[in-house]
Amino acid sequence: MSKKIELSKEEFAEVLLEWVVMHVSTKGIKHDAKVLDMMHKGKEMFGLNLSKREEFMELFAELVALNLWIVVAVSDSKFKDMQQRNDCLHILHRRFFDQFLRETTDDFEGWLSCLAVRYGEYREAMDKDLRVLADFIHRNLHDERYSGAIGSSQIALYVGENGKALGKALDQYEIK
Repeated sequence: MSKKIELSKEEFAEVLLEWVVMHVSTKGIKHDAKVLDMMHKGKEMFGLNLSKREEFMELFAELVALNLWIVVAVSDSKFKDMQQRNDCLHILHRRFFDQFLRETTDDFEGWLSCLAVRYGEYREAMDKDLRVLADFIHRNLHDERYSGAIGSSQIALYVGENGKALGKALDQYEIK
């Protein structure tokens, strides 16, 4: 067994932040779109046109909440010390807010409250099945039930694979 990399809570939160940013940056979204969307050559993701600003911003907002939730969900299974987990996740959320949202709002607690509601919705859907979660996310993005399976399949693949990859990555670290 290889030795784990020891990190402080702050350093670990920074690793988590980099993971989230990688998936919600414009470059990351376009990369994921290419990986997931064979039919439109990366011009769409989850049924949204990436070249239309309004649709891109809807996707971005959902991906922020979704990727932060993936971090929370994976952390639930990785941490034995719940206080340590909570500390790391609080640092992550604070840094994300300060880095990306501070210019648009100064209501960190309000943002966290909204995020907590979304996390609860994701968790409730995921408790049923990954497909239920995918359908829920699709409805968030389109305000309707998707008539085909492609959008939901993309979302399920995205959530499942990102969760697995993050879990494997986090196995490399230990909080000191």
